[in-house]
Formats: sequence, C-alpha cells, structure tokens
Amino acid sequence: MVRSIGLLVAAVLTFGAPTHHEPGHTDASCTSGDGVLGGCSQVDLTGGQTQQQGGGSAGGEGQAHGARTAPPPPPPPRPPAQRCDANLGLFCPPPAFTGPNPTPTPTPGRPPVTLTDIATFRPTTPTATSEPSGGWAVLNKHTNFIASTSEHIVSGELFDTPAEVKFTPVAYVWRHSDGTTLRTSTPGATWKQLRQPEFSQTATSHKFTTKQSFSTELTVEYEAAYRIGGGTWIPITGTVAANTAIPNQVRVFEVDTVLTTPEQ
Repeated sequence: MVRSIGLLVAAVLTFGAPTHHEPGHTDASCTSGDGVLGGCSQVDLTGGQTQQQGGGSAGGEGQAHGARTAPPPPPPPRPPAQRCDANLGLFCPPPAFTGPNPTPTPTPGRPPVTLTDIATFRPTTPTATSEPSGGWAVLNKHTNFIASTSEHIVSGELFDTPAEVKFTPVAYVWRHSDGTTLRTSTPGATWKQLRQPEFSQTATSHKFTTKQSFSTELTVEYEAAYRIGGGTWIPITGTVAANTAIPNQVRVFEVDTVLTTPEQ
C-alpha cells in the first residue's frame, strides 16, 4: 500500500507539474511529439508571453500565462472617388464631355431617313424677279435677277408619326433661254441693296446680246433635315430641288444715247 502511494506521487511529480519558460527562449527538451501531446509551452519568439498547451491524460488542460495581442483592424475603405486607379485595374468613370455637340444620329435599329421618305414634304415654290423692273432689259447691259426664298419648315407625318422637315436653300440655278446657265450660292439682291448703279454686274446678273424676248427659269436646291416630337434636327443626305412656277420674262431693247443742247 505504501509502495503504491509512493509510485503515484512520483508520477505526479514527473508528468503533472507545468514547466515555465522565459519569454523568447525554447525548451531544448521539447520535441514535436511533446507539442502534439500538450507537454510543451508555445513561445512567442517576439518576446511576448507564453501560453501553456493543455495536454495529456496526466496533466489536463494547460493554463495560459498571457493573452496574444489581437491584430490591428483593417483600415476603413476609401470613398469611391479615391479608389479610381486605372493602373491598379480599378474602375474609373469617363471624364465629362466638354467638346462641341456631336452630330445627332438616327434611332438605333432604324435605317437613315432618305429623300424618298420625305417625298410628301415639299419646299415652297420660289419666285424670281429682275431689274430694270417692268419686264424689259437693255441690249448688252446687265439684267439683275433676284430669287425670293428662304429657310422654312414643313409639317407632316414620317413613319406614321408627326414630324417636321426643314428646308434650307444652298444653291440657285438660273437657266436663260439664250442657252446660258448660271449657278450661284446667293439669291441675289437689288442694285439699291448692293449700293451699285443700275446696269452694273452682280453675282446673279446676265447680259442679253440679241433684241428679242427671253425667259429665265430658276431652280433652288435645298438641304433637308428632319425632327420628330420637337427633338434635335437630323440632316438628310442629298438636296431637294424646287422650280419657279412661271419663268421670268424680259424683252430686250436697244437704247441709243442722244446728246442734246439745252435751250438758251
């Protein structure tokens, strides 16, 4: 009986007593197997406190000699505006557009509108006059022609939807019955508006070289653009032509200059 008690006390002294280690040092007698069985202390190599591993059927759970320091919390996320970094693959919103407005494009999925599509929209009929007024001209002198037309809007339906088409004059073609044709980019103006003397040359004038009657037909070419629902004007490729309803008629006369002496 006495011998059994002595063996039990020796076992407790051998296996049950915890071993204390100084911080920063390891026990040379501690093996990997002892660590698995819980007989070794874990040592903080950075100089911190050690923690006893509980282990074995003889020693029970180990007692902690100190708590580990919790890792610092992660930094708070930066606002979205600061996270934009194209070099790191982070999303960057496109810069604000500051250039001129781009040319509007037709609705996606719909083919571009053509002149055929706006065939029911017709520009107003232009008119033409000449000076000297009264339908006469002087042989070998300039007759000045003036077109009367301007930019205008015509309303109607396009693809069964209310729409508007804007016609802008861009060219004027004058066809004289003496076989000559003149194309201008201006509708012309009166001599008075131009501050020029009568019979002087203008951008739209013409000389007749035969004493007879002549007619002049005018064709105006318009560029067209359309819009639906009061939206942005969208240009249409090509031009639309409109002719005067009645040609301008002039009769050419020869004029002689006569010198007279005032009466005494």
